[in-house]
Amino acid sequence: MFPADAKEKVVYYHRTLTSYFKAIHRAGFILEELIEPYPTEEVLQQFPKYVEDLNFAGFMVFKLRK
Repeated sequence: MFPADAKEKVVYYHRTLTSYFKAIHRAGFILEELIEPYPTEEVLQQFPKYVEDLNFAGFMVFKLRK
């Protein structure tokens, strides 16, 4: 668990793209679309620190079909 005074209480699981695609394939899914959401201009104006999220995908959305 996290120390009680930990600033962030989030566990980050970093995986390679290969590990995601192998797991998707093994489970019998077909990838239809991969989306990497980025912050909008409105979000960047409100939260300028998110500009770093334009350099890499902080999230990935997989659209799969079985």
